[in-house]
Amino acid sequence: MANLSDANGTMTVISHNPSTAFMFVNEYRKQAGDWFYNTIISDTIEAATTRDGATVITVSFTGTGRWAYSENIAWTFNILTDKEYRDKIDPMILAVLEQAPISVTYDYADFEPGCEILYTQKVTVTYDNGTISTDVIEHNQYDYTLDNLKTYIDDNMYGLESFRDDLATGNITKFSEYPLNAHEYERFTAIMNDDNRKRKFMTLVDKHAVDGIDYTWDNWLTMFYEEFKTDILTC
Repeated sequence: MANLSDANGTMTVISHNPSTAFMFVNEYRKQAGDWFYNTIISDTIEAATTRDGATVITVSFTGTGRWAYSENIAWTFNILTDKEYRDKIDPMILAVLEQAPISVTYDYADFEPGCEILYTQKVTVTYDNGTISTDVIEHNQYDYTLDNLKTYIDDNMYGLESFRDDLATGNITKFSEYPLNAHEYERFTAIMNDDNRKRKFMTLVDKHAVDGIDYTWDNWLTMFYEEFKTDILTC
């Protein structure tokens, strides 16, 4: 099974038919959000018109990559080429989407902690009368360090990676910020000094790494202490 990467950035959709641009964003949002290797598009849309009359729509997104989110980009126009997804689109909307060329530019950062992959990429995928082309505009690979993670990924995911790093390196002093009594602190210290117990706790961290959580030590320790109190204190 593939490792999962976490991507975030912007998508810019361009078409000379305004209906095509808006319809594509709506249909892609509905379908790609349900895929296992998904793309979650924000509800906030920025729209503009170029001098030559093209409609430009920009939205932010997060995505789950198959090893890397760059793999997912090849699936951008599956909703127009794959029968499974075409059948989910109203025939009248599908006819509009197939008429005018559509280009989608992804500008994003992506990281996969298992293989320590971190990169940024800007790439344009174009659909024109059934033909799909891809143009990689820029690709930058970075060392997988906390400094680079802080620079290139969102604050929420950086907080999670910083938390993982503290666990992996046994940074026990961070636990002292949480108001534990002496017995509880002793148990947390035991977890941090025991590879098997620490691995168990890190598994819980990954299992509950859901979007929207502010990955600070106080929040994490509060959540895990309340939800896994028995596990932590009896391990």
